[in-house]
This record gives sequence, structure tokens and C-alpha cells, in this order.
Amino acid sequence: MMPPVVTGAIVMIIGLNLAPATVGSVAKTLVAALIAIALGLSPKFGAVISIIRAAILGGASIVVFGLITVAGAKIWINNQVDFNNNKNLLIAAATLILGTGNFALHIGTFDLGGIGTATFAAILLNAFFNLKKEVN
Repeated sequence: MMPPVVTGAIVMIIGLNLAPATVGSVAKTLVAALIAIALGLSPKFGAVISIIRAAILGGASIVVFGLITVAGAKIWINNQVDFNNNKNLLIAAATLILGTGNFALHIGTFDLGGIGTATFAAILLNAFFNLKKEVN
């Protein structure tokens, strides 16, 4: 298992990957990621977070992951992804269900959480559906 400082930073950086779509500055995204990692390494910050009730953190998680999902949907809309194409619809559906269902993948000592599994599935499905067959 990876320590929470690493997994927390990974989740934060996934959210920050959507920031350039709205912020427009890689430097700001990098600074925000570094601050998130630094806070994750701070025991005092961890102590402050640990006194917050689970229900409040759960509600905040719903809002954060909801905003990430909607920002992703906004990117699809802005790039005019054709959801009449069943390939695009299947990739989006599988990705959303794997991510929101927190479908974890455990192979030996390797653990991949729901977001990682969803990302991996999206990459594989996209590659599979976009294979070009040679015409003889």
C-alpha cells in the first residue's frame, strides 16, 4: 500500500490536471501541486485535518469529485466529443462507472484505486477502439 501522502497528492494532482483547462497557466498548476505535496508531508496539517468529522470530509469529497467530473464533462463538450458514436459513449460510461464505483485492481502487492483503474481502462479502450485495420 502506498502511504496517504503519496495517494493524497496523486488525487490532488489528478484534480489539478483539469486546472490548465480553466486557469491557463502551467506554472500556477505546478505551484498548487507543490503546495499540496508539502501540506501532505506536514504532520501539523495532518493533525488539523484529522480533527474534522468524517461526515464533513465525506461531503467535501463528494463536492470535489463532482466538480472534477463536471469539469471533465465540460472538456468533452468544449471539444465537441460525439456521443452519438458508440465508441465514445462506451469509453465515457466505463470510465465514469469504474471511477465513481471505486473499482480497485489488486494484483499481488500492486494496488490501483478506482481513479487509476478508470484512467487505465479509458486508455486501453481508446487504444482498442482506434486500432486501424489494414485494408488489403
